[in-house]
Formats: sequence, C-alpha cells, structure tokens
Amino acid sequence: METILAALSQQGYAFEALCRAGSPKLPAPTTVATASAAVAASAPASLVDSAPVPQVLALPNCISTPADGATVHGLVPVKGIALHPEFRKWQLDLLIDGASETYLAFGEQPLLEDGELLSWDTTRYPNGNHMLRLRVVRDGLNYDEYFAQVTIDNTVVK
Repeated sequence: METILAALSQQGYAFEALCRAGSPKLPAPTTVATASAAVAASAPASLVDSAPVPQVLALPNCISTPADGATVHGLVPVKGIALHPEFRKWQLDLLIDGASETYLAFGEQPLLEDGELLSWDTTRYPNGNHMLRLRVVRDGLNYDEYFAQVTIDNTVVK
C-alpha cells in the first residue's frame, strides 16, 4: 500500500489522512494540469498520448463519524464519504456483535464530501460492540466496504 501511495504522490496526488482515526482533515479537491490545445497540436503524438488526463482528486470513502472505536448512545449522526467513478448507490448496515446484518440506510446520490448518511437512533439496538459498514456499490454491482467499530451503551445517564 505504501508503495502505491508513494507512486501516486510522485504523480502529484496528495494524501492527508485515512478515516479510521475519525474525521479526516478535508483538503480541497485539486486537479491535474494538462497540456493546452496549442501545445498538443505542435507536440509529437507520443508526448500528447502520454499527457495526463484531467482528474478531480476525490477524498477517500469512509465512515468519519462516529469515529472507529467510539462509544455511542441515543441519537447519533453517522457521516461519511461515498463515491466512485462507476457509483450506483451506497448502503449503511449495522453488524450486531460484528456478524448479524441489520440494514440502516441507503442513498442513490454520491456523497462527494463528508456528509450525513443517517441520524441513527441507537436505542433501537442492543448494547454492546458492533460494526457499522458502508458499502459503495458500483454499476456492475460489485462493491467496496468501509467499517467503523462502535460500542452502543444506552445505560449512560441522560
């Protein structure tokens, strides 16, 4: 993984933080510059073909809130980022005791920046160690998954 990140860094990509440590610092998306049309017209074809394609750098998919390892109770905002070039939908599930799947929410619009996935009423679920799972589903119905371990403790005095 570090080799891939190093290679991408040499191409001008920047990486701030991964979401496992909670909310990332959200850098502004940047673009990669390309040769102008005039330069492309006068340059040899081999150089034009190797010119970088304009791309907007995206923030990494994740569950940013609650932070991985957080203890939660009551009504909790669940925030994250869900996008992919072939985005179809995102789905948020709770894995009770890390195994039993419980559907929480889905959306058919990508979240390009840290946004609310759900206002989660934890009182509807048992106390204990559980896992939030964000699935980002692509056009071919393959998906990527992102996790945040949470402890529900609704015995907290309100």
